[in-house]
Amino acid sequence: METCDNRTLIQATLECKQCEIIVELYYKPLKESLSKSVMKYIYTEAFTEKEPHELIRLENQITITETRRHLKVKQISYYFFLQVRSDIRDGKLPVNFDVAARLFGYALQSELGDYDRKHHTPGYASEFRFLATQSEELESRAEAFHRTLRGLKPTQAERMFLKEAKLLELFGVDLHFVIGDSNVEYQLGITHSGIIVFKNKSRIANYFWARIIKFKMKNSSFSVTVMGRNSVNNTHSFLCKSPSACKHLWNCCTRHRDYFHNLITPLPPSLNL
Repeated sequence: METCDNRTLIQATLECKQCEIIVELYYKPLKESLSKSVMKYIYTEAFTEKEPHELIRLENQITITETRRHLKVKQISYYFFLQVRSDIRDGKLPVNFDVAARLFGYALQSELGDYDRKHHTPGYASEFRFLATQSEELESRAEAFHRTLRGLKPTQAERMFLKEAKLLELFGVDLHFVIGDSNVEYQLGITHSGIIVFKNKSRIANYFWARIIKFKMKNSSFSVTVMGRNSVNNTHSFLCKSPSACKHLWNCCTRHRDYFHNLITPLPPSLNL
């Protein structure tokens, strides 16, 4: 698990084995938009590979039938596209200027289709809020890139958007803001491999699930005990903004750990009686 590349968590066409836990925890709005029967199908049928890092191709495999409607993979992929766009706009998924301009261009192609000089006058990108604070320069760059995407279907643009977004360092990372020693602000990023600790947007520690012994919460206090070198246990404590935020962090950590750690924990050898 420790060697699994975090950037391959979700493929543009929902190819990755780990989509289940991402839908369950990170992409909560997507989970809420799907019915229980759909989620149950995804859990029990789509994610059955033994190795957590193995990719599976679902585009032509999943067709989910419900009583009133049919939900296909393209629709699920579109939900992911919208969720990632929302995370970028809200600042949960940081992007630099060049990547933002390209992603913005793909989003324009998805929304508007091919560039049309008659209808898309200069500045038309300003009608869309891609970042919380976007500049005219970014909008101009996005429009220029949008003009090069002629012939790309909206679904193809969404796939290209996700394909490029998945390379971002924090893609698929569930971030939680906490306070550490000396009233210093940290971010705990929950991933498939463990917990990443960020300080000032820089990674300073990585606690792998296999080395995490336990979590503990009390009111707004959250702590994680990690096995260090020479089998010495170290406890790291943080303060959340509220008891409910602390409980949410605890739930996310325990559910991630239970799911992913169990996937890679070898079973005891069979007894030859």
